[in-house]
Amino acid sequence: MLTLIIIYVVIIAAVVGLYVVSQRFRQGPRQGVWQWLKSGFVAGTGVTARVDRQATSTQLGHPNQAAEVIAVLEDIYEEFLSETAKLRKEFQSHIASLESTWEQQLDDLAKQVGQLQKKLELQTRRSDADEDVRRQPRFRGETSSDIYFSILDELHAGTPPVQIASRLGVSLDEVVRVRKMMESPGLEEEPH
Repeated sequence: MLTLIIIYVVIIAAVVGLYVVSQRFRQGPRQGVWQWLKSGFVAGTGVTARVDRQATSTQLGHPNQAAEVIAVLEDIYEEFLSETAKLRKEFQSHIASLESTWEQQLDDLAKQVGQLQKKLELQTRRSDADEDVRRQPRFRGETSSDIYFSILDELHAGTPPVQIASRLGVSLDEVVRVRKMMESPGLEEEPH
């Protein structure tokens, strides 16, 4: 796409340059761009092509001026080509820089995601370990009244007796005995 644009710009610049040069050395009334293009097209087909080399060299004043004009136009064209080549290199350099920056940012992002995954795994392990600790019996070596009150708390929270027994490390019979004591009529609170 860029090459096509460059070609069109070069063609347009060449046409404008040729128009200016041809009108500058033209004797008689000046032609408009459209008439000039039309006459050049007709002359180029060979229908009315007429070249008067002596008149052309006389109009330019010196026979070598045409060669100088051509040399100047060639220099301009070469300069244009070198500038476009420089622009292309700069553009490619900028693209390469952007690509390397994007790659670096992607690498950094991948590292951050990896670190977050490790943190998540560590937190998951900690929460699993905490859950294991909660499931272990809490009352080893404690007095029976502490166990009794813990069973009462669990029953009051609505925890099933089987879970209470496994969680506190006591037998199911003990949990059932505490439950029956709690349900007995003498332990209920009296209304005030």
